[in-house]
Amino acid sequence: MNKTIITVVVVAVLAVGAYVAMQSKSNNSDDEKKLDSSKQTSETFDPKNPNFIMGTVSAVSATKIDFAEGANNYSAQISAETKLVKQAKDGKTIKIVDATLADFKDKQQIVVYFSDPPKAGVYQADKIQIIGQ
Repeated sequence: MNKTIITVVVVAVLAVGAYVAMQSKSNNSDDEKKLDSSKQTSETFDPKNPNFIMGTVSAVSATKIDFAEGANNYSAQISAETKLVKQAKDGKTIKIVDATLADFKDKQQIVVYFSDPPKAGVYQADKIQIIGQ
């Protein structure tokens, strides 16, 4: 009888622990989700409205980068929160390292990540990455 009670208690404790762990993983706040808006998953990706555009730099200023994708021209507004990165060779691998505005040159391939639709034709960039440097 005592072994049965102990077994039931152990199973109940494990079940409660598993339930609490599952709840804590599923309760991510909106702030945590917005911290890295450049990460789309198969669950959040909308092929008609991706959160990035790949293009070619056409002009760089202190506050924005103009770029083209095919026949379409875009502008990406840069703020203090915008993360600028580039690809860099590290032996046989490529890693992502911080970049500065001076690293962005005419005709470079870039990817601009954003969270919101453009305002007056200008995207507020969350991250801009130089591709294949």
